[in-house]
This record gives sequence, C-alpha cells and structure tokens, in this order.
Amino acid sequence: MTIEVEFYNCGEVRMGPPFNACKIRLRGRWIPELPQDVTWQDRIAQSPDGQYTALVYWDTPKNEPGFRVVTVDELNKTVCQSERVLGICKEIWWGNNQFEWAAVLVNSGKITVRH
Repeated sequence: MTIEVEFYNCGEVRMGPPFNACKIRLRGRWIPELPQDVTWQDRIAQSPDGQYTALVYWDTPKNEPGFRVVTVDELNKTVCQSERVLGICKEIWWGNNQFEWAAVLVNSGKITVRH
C-alpha cells in the first residue's frame, strides 16, 4: 500500500546551497492530488506500515527560505499540509508516531528539530 515517489528534473534551488528543487511523479493504487505549481525538495519519509508518506515543497516568498510538509494518508485517501516552516528542510523522518524534521535556519547555521 505504499505510494512510490520519483524525483526528476532536479537542480540546485539557487546558487550556493546544496539543496535541490525537483518535480515529482507518483505511482500507486491511489494517486493523491498534491499542490500544483510548486517545486519539491528531494526529501521523503514514510511510516513503517506505508500508510503515511511525507513530502516537502519549497515555499519561498520574496526569496526567503521556507518549506511546507505535505502528509499523504493512503488508507483514508487524505492530504494535509503544514504551515510554512522557516528555513530549509535538512531531513525528514518518522518518529514517535509522527513525522519529524530538521530545519536549517539560514544565516544562523542553526539546526532546529521540529514536528
């Protein structure tokens, strides 16, 4: 029951940082409707049972780094999206029965773990 995610046409989000901006292609029995006209970061996490998949897309108004986490519930066929998170998603994973992520706060070099 796991959605398969393919990242393609990846390139640096802008000059300098080692973070990518990509398009995505989904495969599975159910393909959710995801936000249109966004650029995805090549970060993904799934729950151990495959019910939940989390994806990250860039949300950079006025070129200020930020992102949103989209959570797909394949069993209930729902999609939820987080509020905008300041910074750059360094990593995302399943922990404590939820998705957690580490964000790099630009210009401070500080890494903050949030969920």
